[in-house]
Amino acid sequence: MSLFFSCGAFLATFTTVVLVFGTEAVGLQNCAPRAQVDDAIAKAGETIFFEGLSRSGHVTKIYISVEKGTYSAVANRRDGNSCIVDFGKILTIKKPAVPGKDI
Repeated sequence: MSLFFSCGAFLATFTTVVLVFGTEAVGLQNCAPRAQVDDAIAKAGETIFFEGLSRSGHVTKIYISVEKGTYSAVANRRDGNSCIVDFGKILTIKKPAVPGKDI
């Protein structure tokens, strides 16, 4: 299965979610209830790689699939919706500056 086909299948699944639940117009697009975005990410074969609290108060998560070479960036908002803010092809995975230490 090609990388483009995998991304296409993911986008088709997510587009269905967006069409059913609409999008938000507050700077983050492609939003749907968190459980549905989580399901779409799981169907794309991506797993959580990074999680952080943004300055604006939402939780940003980066999901990756090393096998497929893809990533998705998701903003989990306080209202229970999640928004896919970016996705694409992995170029490089960097090691942390201090391996094994949590910040």
